[in-house]
Amino acid sequence: MALEAVESMRRDGQKPSDLIFPTGEADLSQMKWFRKCLEDAEITGYVWHSNRRTFCSRLAMAGASIKEIQEAAGHKTITMSARYSHLSPEHCQSVVDRLT
Repeated sequence: MALEAVESMRRDGQKPSDLIFPTGEADLSQMKWFRKCLEDAEITGYVWHSNRRTFCSRLAMAGASIKEIQEAAGHKTITMSARYSHLSPEHCQSVVDRLT
């Protein structure tokens, strides 16, 4: 759904390398818009890197294997994928509950 939303913003004749949201600024910082969004939403303590952790963790909790997570995230090693895949306390408890 996200990819469809981004693709819908493309203009006719736009090259794949063109910016989807041109700003007219010569030096466009990816983080500039992100920080502004966090500020507008009054979100604190969240960093760009959190997106990668969230992606990997949600894949893990949805039942993806560590190898699948590695490939989806583009990690070179399974160790790195394991480092990013955190399970919520509720999910950990549900795993233990499977024993009963």
